[in-house]
Amino acid sequence: MPLIMMSGFPASGKSTVVASLVEYLEQHTEMTVVVVTEDSLLLDRNVCYQDSRQEKSTRGMIKAAVERDLSKGVVVIADSLNYIKGFRYELYCAARALGTPHCVIYCNTPRDKCRQWNESKDEATRWNENLLNELMNRYETPNSRRKWDNPLFEISNIDEIPLDDIKLSMTAEYTSVQQDATRHNRVASTNYLHDLDKVSLQIIKAILQQQREFQIGSLITVPHTDSKIRLIKNFTMAELRRHRREYVNLCRNLSATKSQFTDQTVEDAASGFVDYLNENLC
Repeated sequence: MPLIMMSGFPASGKSTVVASLVEYLEQHTEMTVVVVTEDSLLLDRNVCYQDSRQEKSTRGMIKAAVERDLSKGVVVIADSLNYIKGFRYELYCAARALGTPHCVIYCNTPRDKCRQWNESKDEATRWNENLLNELMNRYETPNSRRKWDNPLFEISNIDEIPLDDIKLSMTAEYTSVQQDATRHNRVASTNYLHDLDKVSLQIIKAILQQQREFQIGSLITVPHTDSKIRLIKNFTMAELRRHRREYVNLCRNLSATKSQFTDQTVEDAASGFVDYLNENLC
């Protein structure tokens, strides 16, 4: 059943919102609520986000826990940073693969307020100040125009949570997902995979060409999307082809659910591939 993705700066009030949401859902639905956090996975947040290797492993553990717990009669709340749009896309795909709805709750708390709240925490739960600032600077804000960030609930005041609207949207989207699964056929999925095959090849060619002209650390523009590639090193053709093959195979496996890619565009295909590359190229 539904997947709820929390997102926001560290110490932005996500867990406070989750506590209210869990209480509400347990009172107003008959579904079991499971909350996946770094703490539930016995992870130290100041360690598991301190470098790219640790962070990649952490995201893998969170995703595995979400996929394991998503089932009929269970609401899964991913109470983590979920600050990278590519990772939110992966969780969205996991939900869609099971034909279950999702939503994103974005705690839009000002940076100074987050720092203040962080200082008020006890030492065991407080974020390291330098890591806190780094994660804030890397944060990719949810955008309701992206399918994986929609429905999106933006919360600026944690004392004003639209609990009824969140519950209603999940129910309404679930009905839509079920209808899509019976209304669409495999042709749309096939078209999407065909588009993905073409645009991913164009993106690889653009990366190989432009990385000769840009310095390490630059952002590279690629076709069909506003998303950009972070040039963390000079990539080889073999490396890019391997990631392209893995991503296309991932999408092909997910498309077996019929409804997975029926409403996605060329731009969606390009953005998804770029996000995947930014997360996995290292």
